[in-house]
Amino acid sequence: MPPHIEIVRVALIVEVRLLPETLEEHVGYPPLHLGEVLASQVDASVNASGMGYYPPLKQLQGDPAIESDLLGLLEELAWHASEYARVEFRRHLRPAFSYLKIESVQSTSYTMPRARPGRANALIELARHYAPDSVRVELMTSSLTRDEGGDESHAAMVELTSQKVQRSLSQYFDQIEVCNARVVDPTS
Repeated sequence: MPPHIEIVRVALIVEVRLLPETLEEHVGYPPLHLGEVLASQVDASVNASGMGYYPPLKQLQGDPAIESDLLGLLEELAWHASEYARVEFRRHLRPAFSYLKIESVQSTSYTMPRARPGRANALIELARHYAPDSVRVELMTSSLTRDEGGDESHAAMVELTSQKVQRSLSQYFDQIEVCNARVVDPTS
């Protein structure tokens, strides 16, 4: 049976880190510096309370050991980073795919940190985590392809889509990581 044209939808989760100068123009110093200041305050608070983990930022609201102005600045910069990512994804990925939908955009500063108190590089990892220059984007794409059938063609489309995303965005972000990509059943 000859191959036919089909629309293949691929869902992706992509984490990007903005170029340092992108957010620096809003604050006048590198975002990592903000992460370092916040990480030292959080570390002191965690050690004083005896917690065995570093909490996500939402749990730090109202903690007297954490400067509320610092959290406010981080929130503002995380918003700028998220909006920048949303705009750049749309601008540079829309021409690469027949369909593009950005499902969600979230600053990774607000996720649960992987760093744990007591580890050798905990403060460095925590500063990197809280720096408001990394964003997680969930998106849906679709492309026209010749259906050759089977899992191999789906795996090839996932790989091709991931490469297109990285290639299209590489000059606009410092780091790009496709965390997850999968073909989505067109009926779902």
